[in-house]
Amino acid sequence: MLETLKKHHERADREGFKQALTEFLPQLKRYVANRLRTAVRKGWVPKGEVSALDIVDEVYLTVFEQFDASRLDEQKLRTLLFTLADKKLDEVIEEFRRHRGDLSIEQLAEQELKTLEEHITADADGEVVFVEDLDDISYHLDDERTKVWLLDEGFEQELVEVLDLPREALASRAGREALAVTYQNLPTLSRIVLDLRTRGGLSVTEIAEVRGLTPAQVEKLLAAVRNRFLRALEAC
Repeated sequence: MLETLKKHHERADREGFKQALTEFLPQLKRYVANRLRTAVRKGWVPKGEVSALDIVDEVYLTVFEQFDASRLDEQKLRTLLFTLADKKLDEVIEEFRRHRGDLSIEQLAEQELKTLEEHITADADGEVVFVEDLDDISYHLDDERTKVWLLDEGFEQELVEVLDLPREALASRAGREALAVTYQNLPTLSRIVLDLRTRGGLSVTEIAEVRGLTPAQVEKLLAAVRNRFLRALEAC
């Protein structure tokens, strides 16, 4: 991988360099898209204002400009890519939040209710997306039922495996709803850590480097997240 990147860099081949990175780490786009969609649904970023691909391209360009094969190995490169993406996401979200103005209590309540009623699935690239963003009518739920949303089955399986949750949760609608509701209502940092672990496929050590935490802090967060999911499943 590094030799391939080095050759593209020496030739000033930005497109070839970017393509090599895309093949090396497809999880990066999934993670960026996931965080952006969450930010949109939380009302932090206007829909359509920021593209996941644009952010990923900026990250690849930064790595191209700063590339030094003598100081990188594949693990360091992987961590660097997520660190740059995470920093850019934080900057983008904070910039929009700073300029959106204060919302009234009524507006905040309306947004919270909207968030709780949304439906989540995944697109062909395996990204967590919202059902309303898809055209396939097969994703629509029975309108006569109380509106609840479900995660894509692949993502549900990731959560169960990463957090070592009971696999029985995937066998019933109640269990799947508990997974979805718990995920959507996680505190921001906890969800980011979980997304890095699942969508990004990073290790505890890599997550710690990306977020500026210690491995012990990451493990503590993941343990707390696991306990929250377990309590939700026990109550369903």
